[in-house]
Amino acid sequence: MTTRKLNHDFWHIAGAYLRQPLFVKEKPALFNPFKFRRDYELRFLERCWQIDYQTEIFRFRLETCWQAAKPTQTG
Repeated sequence: MTTRKLNHDFWHIAGAYLRQPLFVKEKPALFNPFKFRRDYELRFLERCWQIDYQTEIFRFRLETCWQAAKPTQTG
């Protein structure tokens, strides 16, 4: 990983840490920056997995429709 990438990640996570809501019962604030970083990265991976999963579902639906619309070959 390059230094530029590390600096970008640091400032991005630091900004999210400083912007977290303080008085929300559903999502308590994390005051330990190391725990916040771990939680932030886990949530990021979950979002990426959900996006990838939804993309795969749409690809499967498209493939199914494509196969249904394809004319059958009779020889």
